[in-house]
Amino acid sequence: MDSTYFAHTIKDNPNAEWQPLKEHLSSVAHLAKKNAEAFGEGNLGEIAGLVHDLGKYADQFQIRLHDSNVKGRDHSTAGAALILQCYKHLGEKAALAVEGHHIGLKQIREGVGNRPAWREWLQEIADDLQDPQRQKRYTEAHLNVLMKRFQSDGFILPPRADANDARLLHDIYASASAMLDVRMLLSALVDADYTDTEAYCDSQGNLPRHFRPAGPELIPQECQRQLKDYIENNISKNSISTSSSSAAEMQFVRTLLRQQCLKAADEPRGLFTLTAPTGSGKTLAMLTFALEHAAKHGLRRIVLVMPYLNIIEQTAKVYSTIFDSENGFPKEFILEDHSLARQKCSNQDEDSIEETGKFERLLSDNWDAPIILTTNVKLLESLMSNRPQQCRKLHRLAKSVILFDEVQTLPPKLVVPTLATISRLADPLGPFGCSVVFSTATQPAFGHLHKHVCELNVNGWQPTEIVKNPEKMFIKTSKRAIVHWQHDSPIELSELADRMKAYAQVLCIVNLKRHAIALIKELKGTDGLLHLSTNMCPAHRKKTLETIHERLNLQKDTPIRLIATQCVEAGVDIDFPVVYRALAPLDSLAQAAGRCNRHNLRKQKGSVFIFRFKSDGKSEYPPGYKEGVQATEIFLNALKSEVGDLDQYDLFNNPAALQRYYKMFYDLTSRGSGSRDDELHLWNAIREGDFNKVADLYRLIDQTNINILVPYHKAEFDRLVAEIFSDQPRNFGFVRQWISEVRPYTVSLFRPKRNDLMRAFIAPIPFSRYRTNPEEEVDWFHLLPSAKYDDLLGLDFPDSLIY
Repeated sequence: MDSTYFAHTIKDNPNAEWQPLKEHLSSVAHLAKKNAEAFGEGNLGEIAGLVHDLGKYADQFQIRLHDSNVKGRDHSTAGAALILQCYKHLGEKAALAVEGHHIGLKQIREGVGNRPAWREWLQEIADDLQDPQRQKRYTEAHLNVLMKRFQSDGFILPPRADANDARLLHDIYASASAMLDVRMLLSALVDADYTDTEAYCDSQGNLPRHFRPAGPELIPQECQRQLKDYIENNISKNSISTSSSSAAEMQFVRTLLRQQCLKAADEPRGLFTLTAPTGSGKTLAMLTFALEHAAKHGLRRIVLVMPYLNIIEQTAKVYSTIFDSENGFPKEFILEDHSLARQKCSNQDEDSIEETGKFERLLSDNWDAPIILTTNVKLLESLMSNRPQQCRKLHRLAKSVILFDEVQTLPPKLVVPTLATISRLADPLGPFGCSVVFSTATQPAFGHLHKHVCELNVNGWQPTEIVKNPEKMFIKTSKRAIVHWQHDSPIELSELADRMKAYAQVLCIVNLKRHAIALIKELKGTDGLLHLSTNMCPAHRKKTLETIHERLNLQKDTPIRLIATQCVEAGVDIDFPVVYRALAPLDSLAQAAGRCNRHNLRKQKGSVFIFRFKSDGKSEYPPGYKEGVQATEIFLNALKSEVGDLDQYDLFNNPAALQRYYKMFYDLTSRGSGSRDDELHLWNAIREGDFNKVADLYRLIDQTNINILVPYHKAEFDRLVAEIFSDQPRNFGFVRQWISEVRPYTVSLFRPKRNDLMRAFIAPIPFSRYRTNPEEEVDWFHLLPSAKYDDLLGLDFPDSLIY
């Protein structure tokens, strides 16, 4: 064999220069070291980078580069074995990262008897290499052959920086903390590996290599000045022009909140909560805290995490106005990373992407931007993932301010593992140097779960509240609306419709889509009738929200009767004089009340009515709601015995009372204890350090959902369906781009069973032309002409198919 060993070739360009393995390992080591230095593991990053592709020195791999028919084999485990040989327990994290940089992280090994974990693991690899059958999985069965070639390329492994550390990974960490540490190192390695490979491919093998440009840097002082100008020119002036005392009180609350955030920014890095009323300007207040805090502590970026796409779009609009190009900020200063963040591609292949669109895609791969807007799903499932692509961006979180909005939406069964992992990010004595803020008007009593969090992370959950006296703010906003508790007298759906007709502007939030549709049918022909639910695609919901904002004109009092499900509650900036809310968990009721006289600009107090439908023999609640409703009823009955008439008690402006409810909920349901089946398996997987199991079990969105492309825009629907069914050649990246284009026109529903009537109205979408998947494994469908997509209702299936 030639004495030059290679790492990569370009399949579609046989004339391109091959990339020497020596160049690739050197470059990845340099980049991984730089990535990992942000959390104090530059030494391990360099070690992992040097040996991550050690198995490519094998003859078998080099032959495969010449002949693509030669089957690929494991070229990662050799590097992990070398790390364990050279560094023993000090190399365990790096060995796990190297082992998993293609196939994903596996498991933190445990020792057996007196044999430490690293030795047990090394013996496991040795047994494989000596077995005539199992050794065929690897590019080379003799580690010394690879080591000699590695050394002949001039490589010498550096000494381990903390060589005197006798602690063992599993002994100390068998927890969420250890797993996050490994994921972060994997992230540093994978991003370095992908970045170097991408530079080689983009250069078509030519020198010099074209590495992706670095994203913009966060300069907090400039951002602070721009934010201050925006508030003075847009917020303060608007409040001055509104002379009512109620508006002045809201402005007092917003100013006080920003002042508290500025003061709290001087605190050391760590965990924070921000508890403030709905409509108090938490979006800008959190940004105020983040920029001041970043300036004080030298933090690198701000990551804003939100539960729903409509909140992201709402927030992105504000942020983009503040930090726009006219104010001197680069176009890539704010990065949105979520399912509707569309990539702009040309009609050629991925390498022909319009320059700006390509840069946005590159930045979204690894979050190289100063301000990131993303979803709970994107961030939290990445923090719990074992997959290289999902973990790639995680190292960018080091030395960041991470802002979680509407934290009450976290699924209760996932709360403790989530808190344990985030607590590691914000550990003042830990390596990552983050500050994390949990913001909401209905702050859950997560501190009540502290001892359970300690089971997965010794630091537990002990945040600092940014607002030192939140009750003062809630008192100021308590005059916005009166809550009428009428749930003890269930009503017919037709009676609710009659009540709503009495108001020109009214919002009704129900628990189920079938209730929303039935209520709309009762109100058919009523002026200003609108609907919002997840039966509508995102583009449809966005357009409806625009219509709502246009009609909610306080001067004209334009008729608007909005029927909605829970999708309008958390963070959506709408303001109605009257709100009806079906009985739900208490935090949902409080959020619904926050849509009533939200900005306190109305001459009269708003009215919130809590009601309950008479039973129709079917389920009253969506999955996951029943426990919360039962706890709410118990809490309300206990509160009624204490205070008497609930209509005279301002529950939703009493943070202490909401904390009591959450504590009761956790105690009554045993949530957060790890004893329930839907929690126990995940907790055990974390205790065992099993990355694959944790990734499978930690899901914010039910994996049984399917995506249905609907004809909201008929022309776009026809074009997209024609494209995916076309026989024309597909360029590289076609499916990825197609999915990004259809996202705004898709509705997500629970996967129908094999003989479900729904299957008569949808057809599977064929992503592959060479293989047909069983329909129960298909995730993407399009609506058939036999089904209807309604301008008001959205997806209009027969009543029996709507819950």
